[in-house]
This record gives sequence, structure tokens and C-alpha cells, in this order.
Amino acid sequence: MTAHRRTGVTTLPRPTAASAADPLSTAITALAVLVRPMLEHAVCSAVHDALAEHTAAEPPRAAFLTIDQVTATLQCSRATLLRLRAEGMPSLCVGDQPRFELAAVTEWLRSQQRHTEAAE
Repeated sequence: MTAHRRTGVTTLPRPTAASAADPLSTAITALAVLVRPMLEHAVCSAVHDALAEHTAAEPPRAAFLTIDQVTATLQCSRATLLRLRAEGMPSLCVGDQPRFELAAVTEWLRSQQRHTEAAE
């Protein structure tokens, strides 16, 4: 078997007296030439599918979220979020813009819920 330099196409060797005497070797060589493109296609498809699954996974969340991102995550209005922030919801300011760490916000909301339930 030889591969053409520019195209990469693999061709069968020309039969010689020695290879004509060994039909098994000729058959194996022919099978290898036929199977290789199928194997290359299968491997490429598997790699493509694995990469598609990896990139389709949810991207990592930002460490600190904007007001719009938190309102979308909590499914609340901007006014509700600003009210909760005024009541003590943890936030940081980057310049004059508040940022929220989702884990800290969730913990704070749960603690507020426990305080409300205990008061009732």
C-alpha cells in the first residue's frame, strides 16, 4: 500500500509474483484499503459528537452577576431586587454598579425565610 503524496489516497500495490502466490496477504491489504475510510469517518464523527456535547453544556456562571442576571435567575422584578438589596441582600459595587454573588444571595434569602418562619 502506498499513499499519494499530494492527495493522501492509498492505493494497492501492483501484484508481483510473490504477492500473487500469497492471496491472503493481498486480501488483507485490499480490506485495509477499503476499511480505512470507514474507520476515519467513524472516528471523526465520534470526536465531532463529543465536542458538540461538551460545547452544548451550560457555560460556567460568572462569579458576580449584574442586576439583570440576578432578576432573571431569581425570576423577580428589578424593583424587588433593589428592595431586597436595601434590606441587606449582600452585594458588591464595581464602580457604581452593584454585583451579586449567587451563592451569597441564595444563602441570604434562605436565612430571611427562616427568620420569617420563626417570627410566625
